[in-house]
Amino acid sequence: TDGAIIEGCVGIGTSAPNTMLTVSKTSGNVFNVKGAGGANVLNIGATAVTTITGTTGNTVFNLTNSGAGDYMNLGTTAFHVQKDGNVGIGTATPSQLLHLSSTTSEKPQLLIENINTDAAQPRIVLYKNAGTSAAADDALGSIAFKGHDDSGTPVIKTYAGIKAYSTVVIGGSEEARLDLSTYTAGANNVTMSLLGGNVGIGTTTPGFGLTIGKSASTPAA
Repeated sequence: TDGAIIEGCVGIGTSAPNTMLTVSKTSGNVFNVKGAGGANVLNIGATAVTTITGTTGNTVFNLTNSGAGDYMNLGTTAFHVQKDGNVGIGTATPSQLLHLSSTTSEKPQLLIENINTDAAQPRIVLYKNAGTSAAADDALGSIAFKGHDDSGTPVIKTYAGIKAYSTVVIGGSEEARLDLSTYTAGANNVTMSLLGGNVGIGTTTPGFGLTIGKSASTPAA
């Protein structure tokens, strides 16, 4: 037999339910499920906080939408999304749109795999979308190799880098330059440039197949 039949909306903590079941609470947990040993398994909080924990009580999933806390967190630092849009993998304090961190040697590693059987390859694309404002010498993208120095308060330095420029943007006559920079005598300088089929060592404006000289340059940052 039916234990209870209730027609209409039911309210818990509210006298004005607007759904079949409305639960209202201004603080603490609105809904709680306990698992083995009485440990909390699922908590839905009054301030838009949802937490899922494992059997040992460790947080598996945390979703927050109030204050300055997490927006979404899987595990302690496995996958973390902040309200500012930054995503952290291995860190709960991502400083960029995508921030990977690891305490393991030779980690983190980024794997981009193509399992198609054709001859085409996977690609990494750095796209400077300047639209109709594209201009000569626009920096298109860079890869920076950073590390600390050994000063009392370690300073992050760009020890080497690769940077690409669009030197000519006229349709049909486009040209580009690729600079390779390294740290030398305490300063980061462009040591080799590829420009229009020419190679420059110590110069960013090689005029011959191989040009060796010195010129002012801007390394990858």
